[in-house]
Amino acid sequence: MKSNKSIFIILLMVLSVSFIGLTEEQVITPQELEGKTLAQIYMMRNEIFAQRGRPFKTYELNNYFRSQDWYQIGVNEDGTVTYSDDRLTEIDRKNIEALLEKEKELLQQNFIEIDGKKKINTDNIINLWQFGELASEDLERLSQFGFTIFPCRYPKPEGESMEWAPAPYEQFFWLYENNNYHGVANFITTDAILQLYHIFFDFTLRNLESEKLYPVVKVLTEQMLHISQNLYQETENTNIQKAALRNIAYFAVPQFLLTESEGSYPHDIQTIIQSEIDKSTGAVGRENSEIFNPDFNPFIKHDMDYSQFIIRGHYTRSEELKRYFMALMWYGQNYFLADQQTDLLQSLVITKQLFDNSYNNSKLIDLWETIYEPTVFYVGLSDDLGPQEYKIILDTVYGKKIPYEDLSDPIKLAAAQKMAEEMYSKKKRIKTELYLIPSTAQFRFMGQRYIPDSEILQRLTKWTDTVPRIPLRPFPKGLDVMSVLGSRLASKITLEEHQNEGNIWKEYPENLEKLTVEFSQLTSNDWKTNLYYNWLYCLKSLLQLKSGHDYPFYMRNQAWAKKNLITSLASWSQLRHDVILYGSPSGAEKGGWEEWIPDPPKSQVEANPEFFGRMLELLTHSRDGLQQRDLLTKPMQEKFEKFIDLVDFLHQVSLKETTNQLITNEEHEKLYTFGALLENLTISVMTDDESISNWFEIQSDTDKNVAVIADIHTAQIEVEENGQKIEKNLALEVGVGPVYEIYVVTEVDGYLKLTRGATFSYFEFLHSADDRLTDEKWQAMLKAGSNPPPPNWTQGFFSSQYPPEIPRLDYIYYFD
Repeated sequence: MKSNKSIFIILLMVLSVSFIGLTEEQVITPQELEGKTLAQIYMMRNEIFAQRGRPFKTYELNNYFRSQDWYQIGVNEDGTVTYSDDRLTEIDRKNIEALLEKEKELLQQNFIEIDGKKKINTDNIINLWQFGELASEDLERLSQFGFTIFPCRYPKPEGESMEWAPAPYEQFFWLYENNNYHGVANFITTDAILQLYHIFFDFTLRNLESEKLYPVVKVLTEQMLHISQNLYQETENTNIQKAALRNIAYFAVPQFLLTESEGSYPHDIQTIIQSEIDKSTGAVGRENSEIFNPDFNPFIKHDMDYSQFIIRGHYTRSEELKRYFMALMWYGQNYFLADQQTDLLQSLVITKQLFDNSYNNSKLIDLWETIYEPTVFYVGLSDDLGPQEYKIILDTVYGKKIPYEDLSDPIKLAAAQKMAEEMYSKKKRIKTELYLIPSTAQFRFMGQRYIPDSEILQRLTKWTDTVPRIPLRPFPKGLDVMSVLGSRLASKITLEEHQNEGNIWKEYPENLEKLTVEFSQLTSNDWKTNLYYNWLYCLKSLLQLKSGHDYPFYMRNQAWAKKNLITSLASWSQLRHDVILYGSPSGAEKGGWEEWIPDPPKSQVEANPEFFGRMLELLTHSRDGLQQRDLLTKPMQEKFEKFIDLVDFLHQVSLKETTNQLITNEEHEKLYTFGALLENLTISVMTDDESISNWFEIQSDTDKNVAVIADIHTAQIEVEENGQKIEKNLALEVGVGPVYEIYVVTEVDGYLKLTRGATFSYFEFLHSADDRLTDEKWQAMLKAGSNPPPPNWTQGFFSSQYPPEIPRLDYIYYFD
């Protein structure tokens, strides 16, 4: 590893014409300037000023020269400037003029054309020296695309034969604060804002669940169990008694999952209850549900995937969240079929009980709404029928006030079934066909939600209608979702991959196009239905850059489209993680000195005002919706206001960047301190303890790591292992890994400058559904180096090098 001083010596040697140590002044000749780069000319010119003690407003120059032993800055301790240009000799002035003329000439070559393609002239990047040694392949990427991305990863446990290997950034603000430490200008990415919104979304949701919803679920479950027991003991109707007995079993399981207390139940169902508890807590995979099919009737399709009970997402973080997850997963996974008489009767009884019974002067249906409505705001409506719809069936078919015994009337049951099927046919839902789960009308006590990307994933998988069913495309891809959301690049990649994989499902391209057309018809208001939709709407602004903006060079190529695609996929995987319980599967220096401080470095914002505008709407929607539901504490409201102010500021800066307006020094200073603001917001949202202000004080190591994982699709397929064909239950996992470094060339006042920012990494792979990954397992895989590689289509996109070691100057000016 080179020392900082050796790097500076090399820099001065490269300049070759240095005024340090010269005993006599000499005029620079044109011949001496031939072959020198703009960066060299720029530093030579400013070194003349430095020799005379000039203080530099340009941040990088100030830090660089103040790190040199020979530099005597012309500023008093009180900040008043003693330097004036009178210190310049006649030869100094002539040399400055010659260098400035050469500089102006070379500035015309910021962009060059090679083989008909416009490229960046990397010799003109005036601060390249700040970034250590870049490999030729990365200089070529900077030239061709205007940016390069370094994939950070953990060094392998056995060590690597490298002189230097960086530890990856586990949070975005780590990199931005590292920029401050090294005096490097920020490139503020949309990724960083999406990561911060994920934290806001995830932590407000988990706080809602653990503090508000978990106690209500406990009460509601206990009450429904108690009422079902009473009905079983009191009714003399055989059919109602059978339905009540099954409902006792149905509510006894989540009662145990919530409290771990074993109740005493009728002998007929005690064994069934214990069996269901064992299967749920053991996450055994797909098996028959004995509550709904106690006789294992092969004609009754009532399998359940118990591997779904593997606690994952943010639900691993506390005992309350674990129990809440188990109970809600039970309610969301189990279904009552309208075409099975006992199932239908059970669901009608449950609905009547909810609307007829109270707890502490509140109807049980109000407790149910207390759970359901806030989660609708986050994720959306259930894609199954529930108590609200079945209440309409009750009132229409049976009347408003009836005894339980009337529910078993066969004629009215048939009418109720017909009405349920009519309502179900109009319901927007995810049709699951992988496991022969019936597509007939179903009731769920607390159904999982319709989310648009699940519909995309489901409709772009295909099996034959034969028995046994043959998979044509058993697993979708994240690219499917991004294609339908408007990414032409995603469509191109996924269609090419489909062909390379044999084009087994011939109708895939047609179905992809059909879905794309359908979703293109959604209005902006449609995309603001709930926070889930609104999050996807923000991602659409990355996939389809809005016309009418003067985008910088780095955004005008296919490579940036791929970067945005990776960003969108990574953010989408965070979204799926968060809702895993609910979702269905510088110019010449000028005079005029005042009290002296340098100007801040010229940081840049990813120039996508449409994204920041949509994110501003999403944040406002989030804050207002929580406030209207009395779910927003005063401290959290203040955090939302700070986040909204930040995004509004970034929106204004990005508008300036795309309309060629001047960004003020005050704005640049705020951009440069972005890392500290990002850290403060992140910490404040992760804890309600106002005394915690340092990252190391956060208790959860899992939460301190940006890496998260979510399983989004499951299928049982035949695979070959050890020469034998076996059936395996596989899940499609999507997730975020370590933070990657992105180097972006920006143009400031006519000069090319290199900036550094943080961006997402994205992973997508098949994994055993019986071992669905938690965040903890995923982070351990990454640290051990046992994780699968990123998707094939990203290969070759990232640098093959480690990020360069950024040298730290002996002097860095810090802004408060």
